[in-house]
Parts: sequence; structure tokens; C-alpha cells
Amino acid sequence: MDLRVDLPYETRDAGNFTWIVFRPIFFCYEKQGMSITVLDCLMQKLPILQKHGITHIICIRQNIEANFIKPNFQQLFRYLVLDIADNPVENIIRFFPMTKEFIDGSLQTGGKVLVHGNAGISRSAAFVIAYIMETFGVKYRDAFAYVQERRFCINPNAGFVHQLQNTKL
Repeated sequence: MDLRVDLPYETRDAGNFTWIVFRPIFFCYEKQGMSITVLDCLMQKLPILQKHGITHIICIRQNIEANFIKPNFQQLFRYLVLDIADNPVENIIRFFPMTKEFIDGSLQTGGKVLVHGNAGISRSAAFVIAYIMETFGVKYRDAFAYVQERRFCINPNAGFVHQLQNTKL
């Protein structure tokens, strides 16, 4: 399958995920419907998102990132935008119910979800970990290991980790 756009990239299969690595940014597509990624410019990735059938996008940003992490294609994708600072004191638990509902709704209708933030390391990883914990009833360490096997550089901040470890999802 040729996924080339006008950017250097490489692909690697990793279990249920196909990683598409752009230099210097990363994109991860999960074959079973959910993705975690960092996309610094969705405008350049539209052909790839369309080719992979992405239908829903969770855009996680803080207020100061709103000018460049934003819903660029509202006519093509359904968005959930979460304004969350990558700060250990940020209460992310309050966003989990709406995030799970958004993901479940997409997957139930055959959609595919992309979860992205500025770096794809802390906030987006925390939300994917939370979704896996709640959906499959696993502990934080198991959900973290599952996601890290597919995106090696995840590193939710200490406050997010504490919340995930101490909240029954």
C-alpha cells in the first residue's frame, strides 16, 4: 500500500497498529479503529487520514496551542476538542466520560478515531491509556505497556499517571 505524500516517511507494523513515521513528526494508525498520534500540521496529512478512513478526531491541546492544533477539516471529520494543559495538576479525569462516549460512538458506527496533541507523548497517551483501562478493565501498568509497545515514546506526566492509577475507570 503506497501512503506517500510529499514528506519523508517510513512504515512499520506493530501488532494491531501500522506506524507511519514522518520526519520529524509521527502518525500512528490502528487497524482496529483507534489511533494515537502527534500531528503538527493536519493540512499536510489529509490524504493519509482519508486513505485510512479516519472519521473522528480527538484534538487535545491547551489554550495557547489553539492556533495550530485545531479542527482544520470540520466538513470531513467529527471532532472532539479538549482544552487541557500538560500540567500535573490538570484534572483529566473529568474529560474521560465524554472521550469514551465519543470513541465508542465512532467505533459502533464503523468509524476510526485519531487521538492527537502537540507531541503525542503525554496528554493523548493518557487518554488512550484511560480508554483501554476502562474498556478492557485492565490496570494502568498493563494499559501503559500496551500503548508503549505501539508508541515507544509515550510518557504521561506524573500527575496524569497518579490520576490514572488512583481512579477506578
